Amino acid sequence: MIRLEKFDFRPTFLAFMDVLGFRNLAEKNKHEELVNIYQNLIETLLNETVFFSKRLEMEKIDDDKGRVIQKIDQSLPKFNSMIISDSIIIWTNDASIVQLQRLILSIKKLLNLGIEKGLPLRGAITKGSLTYLKSKNEILSYNSIHSIIGHCIIKGVEAEKDQNWVGCILNEDVIGSLSPNYIKFLEEHKLITQYKIPFKNELIKADYTIIWGDDIKKNDVERVIRGAFSAHEKDIDNEDEIKIEHTVRFLEYVNKL
Repeated sequence: MIRLEKFDFRPTFLAFMDVLGFRNLAEKNKHEELVNIYQNLIETLLNETVFFSKRLEMEKIDDDKGRVIQKIDQSLPKFNSMIISDSIIIWTNDASIVQLQRLILSIKKLLNLGIEKGLPLRGAITKGSLTYLKSKNEILSYNSIHSIIGHCIIKGVEAEKDQNWVGCILNEDVIGSLSPNYIKFLEEHKLITQYKIPFKNELIKADYTIIWGDDIKKNDVERVIRGAFSAHEKDIDNEDEIKIEHTVRFLEYVNKL
């Protein structure tokens, strides 16, 4: 009899990221080429994004008193992740400030890495309960069962699909759980910023989003973004042009921060 192990994360911060133009990518490349593209992204993600150098430290802020109380060692984020086709899901072990900072740094790196690898990404960070189910005492990896369940996944999917650019927002559940002092702290360290997000089905509205692309030279912004959308033999359609335009505007804004 197959038994499942259950792991609860209550609550957790979860990032749901989508590879833009995946169908176009799949149609333009053979299966082996598609696997190589993804394998390169995932291996780089594991080596450069999930694990940080011990030299990279960030200050931790006391959420109650609004003062810095310690340094955070970024060397072991200890995240959980699942990648299914064009969806990348990363969640933390708990909903502590330390974990959120590490997740924001990881997604910032992932957004930059996606552009570098020709795989533009769009997503959202949410907060909520999540349960992970897996086969107990599994022997054959190809006969394993892995399932994640939680409202935070649904919220992440909805928030991701509604955006019309390359980027990652922090939804209201995340921002609502943070003190004004801590939000200011993240802004001062250029990790997040309040920006008029281009949504598809409603007016542009101000939300908090992760700052990324700040290493791209001002004069190279459009060329770099357009190159990511056309990489791996992909075609750029009218919808892509809108995403490119909104992304370029954001990166121009980032360059002025």
